[in-house]
Amino acid sequence: QSVQTQEPNWIALPQAEGMSLGKISSSSKSVNGTNGTTWPWNTSYSGSNGRITINTVLVVESNSFSGTVTIKQSHDDAYCVTTFTPSMVFDKPLIFTITYTGIDLAAINPADVKFAYIAADGSVQYAVNDGIVVDLATGKLGVINARIPHFSRYGFVN
Repeated sequence: QSVQTQEPNWIALPQAEGMSLGKISSSSKSVNGTNGTTWPWNTSYSGSNGRITINTVLVVESNSFSGTVTIKQSHDDAYCVTTFTPSMVFDKPLIFTITYTGIDLAAINPADVKFAYIAADGSVQYAVNDGIVVDLATGKLGVINARIPHFSRYGFVN
């Protein structure tokens, strides 16, 4: 599915206390695309509404790409967005699961939440996945097993 748009309506994160604009956090891992790997990674910060946690798992199946690459994932400080580098396309999609907890979802319609990226042509593409989790009471937002065909900027839109 795709929708033409100038800028998607990314779901916002509470501002981090004492942090300047930029990335909240990032992590890198060297991955052999022939062998594959599972890379769990978790981070958290104090936000204006309390503790925000971000839990991720990136699964690189064997033969997803050739060679060894240092993969970096960075989490935005303003929106529920993850940026992966370096820019590359995969022979097999990578599988990405992410869960945010502690965010204010009061203005969110759970039925409208999608996990998306902006394609090279400027369209918003929705990543195939096994489910979107939106729990208004606990401030939990997540995607289960999103298929990542290439690295770019991925996030939640409403």
